[in-house]
Amino acid sequence: MKKLILIASLFFSISSFADSSFLAGLNFYTAYEKIGNNKYTTISNKGITVKDFTNTLYSNDVALGEKVALINALSTYYEFTEKPTGTFKMYQDAFYTPLKNKYADNFSFENETIAPEIRLLWVLMTDYDTSNPKVKTYQWLAQKMPHSLTAQTVSVMAYSYDILYNDLNDFHTIQDLKNNYVAAYFKNINNFTLDAPIEIKTLAVEDILPYTLDCENRLKCFVDTSSEATTIEGLNKLSDSIKNNIKIGKVISEWYNDNWIDSKEAALAWIEKQENCIDKIKASPIQKSEMRYFFISKIYKLMHNNDDFTYRMMDNSFVKILKGSKDSGDILNDATSYLDSASLDLEKIGISKRDVEELILSKNNFQTEFEIPANESGVVAGLAFGGDDANYTFKNNFDALHHLLFYYYLHPEKITEMYDLE
Repeated sequence: MKKLILIASLFFSISSFADSSFLAGLNFYTAYEKIGNNKYTTISNKGITVKDFTNTLYSNDVALGEKVALINALSTYYEFTEKPTGTFKMYQDAFYTPLKNKYADNFSFENETIAPEIRLLWVLMTDYDTSNPKVKTYQWLAQKMPHSLTAQTVSVMAYSYDILYNDLNDFHTIQDLKNNYVAAYFKNINNFTLDAPIEIKTLAVEDILPYTLDCENRLKCFVDTSSEATTIEGLNKLSDSIKNNIKIGKVISEWYNDNWIDSKEAALAWIEKQENCIDKIKASPIQKSEMRYFFISKIYKLMHNNDDFTYRMMDNSFVKILKGSKDSGDILNDATSYLDSASLDLEKIGISKRDVEELILSKNNFQTEFEIPANESGVVAGLAFGGDDANYTFKNNFDALHHLLFYYYLHPEKITEMYDLE
């Protein structure tokens, strides 16, 4: 069985764009390094003379991708080198000078006589040290250069970066990125002119997309929240899609547990029991849909050893949820006593003792199939955490999820707090 190595990967394998400006995070020079060309990696560490820089950008013998890699590397040099020589502005001025001389009567980006390739370099030079790339301009230039792998990659990267770093990940923007840019990029990837290494697809676009498309429980990101009806429809479609993925054994990452395929029937049985109970409780249709999606999506992630559940608990957010308000009377010392107390209240809202017993049985059956003994800590991280006046202990994440759903049965209005609706 695979150990939980995702946590380590999150801490020790950080993408180059994680804490960089747009230019420094483009990853073009690493694509050249991947194919054995270390020239631009060296520049990212040691810099380059102004003369060599401008000669490269205006050379007819250098591919467009290499020119972008040069700007990418120089930006990295000035952003991360402790004591760089000179300033990036020196290179900006040196790049503009030939253009000013050649187009003195119309020195403007809109000048159609200036080649699109030069204008791409121009806008990249103006986007130094910014987290707000000129997305529309890059998209316009990509239309001017429909066959250029470099132009298409920069366009998709700029849009992805802008969404990620400027919190633009609402449902319609995410769908626009996926359907109108990413889909076309991957569909045509083998038809582009290779003015950059094909490795740029993996090292740039495929590197940033999982972060851009990760909605992190932000409801407005993964469904259309313009109305209650669209929200419910979107959540139900996602829930059904995940259930189908479990049925067919579709994996979403390489970190899946070796035994999850064999445990899928037990997982679906637990999901079905939870859904039946959710239908019984007194809650609004949207709350039921939110609860259903929350449970199913968390099960699917935990089956892949995606342990984001633990991260929520590390900052005591889960403890705060279970503690509830001071008037609710659910500030308890451990998970078992919480469950015992909750069972009495659950009967008042339509969840019988038999339902509770079947839920526990479903959870335990799944844990057994998943090779996590019901009464022992498993491969999925065991949890022990608490605040000043509470100490909750769960055997594993599935146990914690089980208790949290009981809390939501009793407080359905709280489920929305798990989603960032801002």
